[in-house]
Amino acid sequence: MLQNRRLTIRRVGLSMFVIDTPGGTRFLTDPWFRGNPTLIPEFGADEFLATVDALLVSHGHTDHAEGIPRVRGASPGVDIFTGFELGMLLLTRHLPNITYMNFGGSVSYRDTTVHFVPASHESAYRVIDPTEDRSSATSLYAGLAGGILLTLQHGYRIYYAGDTGLSAEMTIIRDYWKPDLVILPVGGSTLGMDPDQAAYAAGVLLRARHVIPCHWFPPPDEAPDPQLMTRSMASSGIRGATGHRGREFAAMMRERHPEVTVTLLELGDGATIDTGGLPGADSADPILDTGLGLS
Repeated sequence: MLQNRRLTIRRVGLSMFVIDTPGGTRFLTDPWFRGNPTLIPEFGADEFLATVDALLVSHGHTDHAEGIPRVRGASPGVDIFTGFELGMLLLTRHLPNITYMNFGGSVSYRDTTVHFVPASHESAYRVIDPTEDRSSATSLYAGLAGGILLTLQHGYRIYYAGDTGLSAEMTIIRDYWKPDLVILPVGGSTLGMDPDQAAYAAGVLLRARHVIPCHWFPPPDEAPDPQLMTRSMASSGIRGATGHRGREFAAMMRERHPEVTVTLLELGDGATIDTGGLPGADSADPILDTGLGLS
């Protein structure tokens, strides 16, 4: 009997991806809903959130972790995988089903093994009372940011870098973990790698086979919420990461590292990937379908 080896991945927000594994597990990365101009609305609805099996949270900054309580409300049994300090903070807020991990930690979950790996970034968790103004929020230290690596049941590996700058740790991830698919931030500005740095990370440090870029803001007229996007650009961290950074990254990769497959997912777009080859196996074209855009 042929086994399903197809992975689907859809970009539904800044660094939010819906990852459906061949074994039927649904992961959601770094949830951010409130004040997010990049959110595809239907993926913030309770009807969708109730279908999520597990959250993968790289660190505690608002644009990666604000939505944790909301997902928990829609899906009370959802599991959460994150770093140690952030996990402890979430437990103090009475959020159950937390698996807190440190660098090098691994845990089996359904058809997947979840690993926590280093990132070059900080972390704080902003506690916001939904009944009060955002200015009343308190930021708590939440340890170091991390990346999350998934090993699927057939050996296919996904490296979701979260937020990170260039790091020599990427060479260890390359040599030890040998990821088949790498998801990298490319937005730049004051908060992380720009397209040029990300191209170096993908092509030189990681020697990636297949890359998906993330963490950039579209121009207001291309955002799911144009008015909110315009208002959000008052923030220097957002304003500097606005534009077509994903396209810039893809163009740089074509010029410098044409051997690497780049799948550019605009907000709402998705792809189906054949995970049949084990890590290190030759694969002429792992993309089966990129026609998963929203109508």
